[in-house]
Parts: sequence; C-alpha cells; structure tokens
Amino acid sequence: MQIRKILTQASLGLLATATLTSYPLLTAAPSAAQRIVSATPGGSGVASNTSITWQFDDFRLVNPQSIRVQLNGRDITNQVTATMATGSFTYNPPQPLAAGNYTVQVEFANTQGASYRGTWSFQVADVTLALTAVTHNGANQPLTSGDTFAAELRGTAGANASILLVQNGQTVRTLSATETASGVYRVTLPVGSNDRVTEGVVIGRLEKSGKVVYSVAPQAFAFNPAQTTAQVEQTQTTSTVTTTPTTPPTAASQPLTVELTSHQNNGAVNAANGFTFTGKTLPGAKLVVTVVAEAPSALGGLIRLGSGSTLLDRTPTTVQADGTFSVTVPRPPVVQRGMRYQITIQADHQDASRMMNLTLVQQ
Repeated sequence: MQIRKILTQASLGLLATATLTSYPLLTAAPSAAQRIVSATPGGSGVASNTSITWQFDDFRLVNPQSIRVQLNGRDITNQVTATMATGSFTYNPPQPLAAGNYTVQVEFANTQGASYRGTWSFQVADVTLALTAVTHNGANQPLTSGDTFAAELRGTAGANASILLVQNGQTVRTLSATETASGVYRVTLPVGSNDRVTEGVVIGRLEKSGKVVYSVAPQAFAFNPAQTTAQVEQTQTTSTVTTTPTTPPTAASQPLTVELTSHQNNGAVNAANGFTFTGKTLPGAKLVVTVVAEAPSALGGLIRLGSGSTLLDRTPTTVQADGTFSVTVPRPPVVQRGMRYQITIQADHQDASRMMNLTLVQQ
C-alpha cells in the first residue's frame, strides 16, 4: 500500500509531543539512523476528532516505500498523507474516534535497508455533552437602547460556550459566554440605539473535546422594534342637520351568522404596525373578539419558539346598522415571520349564539 503524497509544503499544527519509543529492527550504521519526532497526539483527554501526525528528523534518509502505519493493530497506511518537502505525515480518521486507549505504530527502513519501528500512545476522552436549557431576559418584552440583554446556558461543565443571535432571519451574531458556576454559562450585551431586531432567535452552543451540541431558546427576542401609534376610530356624535329617525328593518327572521370580508382562513397578514380585519354579522348582534399571536416553530418544526401572546381578550366590537364590523389588532411585542394569529369571534343575538375561528399568518 502506498502513502498518498503532497508535493507542496503543508503547515503542521504541532501539539504536545507524545512519549515516543523508536528502536531498530536490524542493526544499522549510526550515521544512517533516523528518528520520528513531533508525534501527536499524546496523553489523555484527547478530542475524538483528533488528527495523528509525526515527522522524521531527516526524511532524506528514509525509504518512503517502506513506511507502514498501524492504529491499534489496524493498517492505515493507504489513508496517510505525506508532505515530502517537510517529511511530515498526517492521518485524519474518517469518523470521530471512540473513547479509549490508542497506540500508533510506524515501521520504516532507512536508505541503507535498516528497519525501525516507532510507537506512541494516547487516550481519547469519554465526553457526554449536554445542553439542557437556554434562557434570556428578552422573552416577555422588547429591549430598547440602554437595556442589557442577558442570556444563560446550562449543561455540561468545562465546555466552550457561546450564544448565536439570529437577527431578522438574515444575520448571525456570536457572543462568547463565561462559565460562572459549574455547568452555568452567562453572557450580557448592552443594547445600543443602532440595534434593530424585530425578529430574533437565541441559539446556545456548547463544544468540548471535539463534540458540539446546540439548543434553541423557547422565546424570541427584539431590540428597539419600530414604534407605532394607535389607530383611532372616530365618529361624529353631534349634528346640526335634523333628520327623521327611521326604524331599521327587523332582524328577527334572519339567521345569526358571522363572516370575514377582508381575509380568508390561513391568509397572509403583516402586523408590523398592527392590522385590521372586517366582517359582517346580523345587525344588532353583540360581538366579542379574542386574538392570540403564536410564535412559529424553528428547525423544521421540531422546536416551538413561544407559547403565545394575547393581543385582544374578549374585546367588545361595535356592529354597524348594516351588520358590518371592523376590528383593529395591535402590533405584537415581537413580530416573527411565520407567526400565527388565532382569531375567535363570538356573536350573540337574542337567544342565538355563533362562534367563528380563523387563523392568519405573518408574511
């Protein structure tokens, strides 16, 4: 089996040199002896995705065709990459190594035919990595300029921790976290006037010994969302024109119904500044409206980002003389693409009662 060759010089990251034993299989002249140096990895606590590397102190004295490499007795010669210019060799395992003890053995011959064997050992750490909780202080209301965003991760102790902020579905901001107690990692960020996030997702990341785990916070966040003014419905209450009152036609014989004239079920809506929907029912009916904003799912629908925010809670709604009505829904605290607005309309007239359920989706 032939070692793959790289003719250009490679850059080797030299780790702590392993304890190395190299001795001749046959007696050779001292001037032709050759040694393996800079062998890695060594010792315990080695990451499972480690690379195995070594060098010869003078590769010109080595017969390249004689090199044979074993890892725990398994021949890996044809998977080793050689950089001829530096006499350095690298083996990258095709998959992470399982926890346990490993021995590397390199056999080779010098240019005079004397054979040598070099061996060194290392131990791959047994790491169970877990990220059990990701929380932050922007879950209940948006943070504005002058506030401090704070997030906390809980999981395996002694790991490298960070927070990824996915902002407006486009940019990712990475913040390094500090382990303040065993398995507890915290990070803070002052919110500036230029931080504009209307749709934000918090993702926690832990890394240890070559393993990485992620978890998504169940709530979204917002920084300095756009401020909106209330929509005022105004009607004239006095008039200088004298009119003759008329009695509207009786509705006793008409059935009680509720319908929306502005939207269809599962239709799109943009609530960045709030939104309005209109409908029609029986003149004289009494209406109450409930609207709940539910955050979308993340990572292919596996993780729910929020439990919901009530925007209108059995709010009375005026029905005009012709049976039409209009409902203005305020902007939710955090607007997220794909969030769903669950609308419930209850109409009561005399002894009849009707209820309508409708879902609109944030575009």
